[in-house]
Amino acid sequence: MSEEIVAVDVAKAELVIYQDAAFSTIPNETKDIRKWLNKFKGKQIDLFAFEATGGYERKLIECLEEKSLPYRRIHANYVRAYAKALGILAKTDNIDAKVIHDYSHAVSLKPASAKNENQGLSNLLNRRDQLIVIRIEETNRLDTMTDKTILQSLNAHIKWLNKAVDTLDKQLVEHAKSDNSIKFLYDLYISVPGVGLISALRLIADLPELLEYTDKQLAAMVGLAPMNRDSGQMRGKRSITAGRAKLRRVLYMATISAIRCNPLLKEFYQRLKSRGKPSKVAIIACTRKLLMVMRSIVTLRL
Repeated sequence: MSEEIVAVDVAKAELVIYQDAAFSTIPNETKDIRKWLNKFKGKQIDLFAFEATGGYERKLIECLEEKSLPYRRIHANYVRAYAKALGILAKTDNIDAKVIHDYSHAVSLKPASAKNENQGLSNLLNRRDQLIVIRIEETNRLDTMTDKTILQSLNAHIKWLNKAVDTLDKQLVEHAKSDNSIKFLYDLYISVPGVGLISALRLIADLPELLEYTDKQLAAMVGLAPMNRDSGQMRGKRSITAGRAKLRRVLYMATISAIRCNPLLKEFYQRLKSRGKPSKVAIIACTRKLLMVMRSIVTLRL
């Protein structure tokens, strides 16, 4: 029996829907999405499928969760690769919606919730990242600017950014302490030498799977697993790819600290270097080991 799949191409202003070989469009607004989803009351829908679009899909996710409807958020690269494999090079909202539908059928996608239980924490961390990037840009401009008026403006802005980052850090600490489930994990994570406030909270916000997945699954999810590049007799250079970039960055920086102050990681790093491993390769291996250590600590305490 064929599955009933509703495919949605998400844009900033509207949602293009493909169902039963027909297209329709609604505004990407909560009230309009709720009204549309009400039509499915009492009907058997196996899956609502849509791509990740940098946040524009959040209203749709909230409404689907609210009505307990099955859905799956798909990585856009997978859908695009499927379209190219079929020779579909053109790209419109209608084409995208149909490709999402066909891809979901072809690979027998199953529902998977994309709800982030710690979205508030994730929002604070993302905002902190944005301010840090702006501060770096403004600081770099100081090196080449000679105009006194512009220099005053830059220094004033940097001063404001410093205060804003400090304020966010305090809010992050308060957030960690106000929720018992977050505080439990936070205290465990920061007990590992080298892991600080941002690394611990980013793990909580962006890697809830740490409590459930295996070491290999976690390494691949974060983008710390070396991927093969072999063909015939050729053995290519292994390298990491994809994964959750924000999380990988903070874990990488935590590792830089850990190989100086964490005896386990320090000894592991030195052993890799003594075997001739390049520094970056050794650091990535240590980052993977740090993630595994943190998973073990949490598993033992649960």
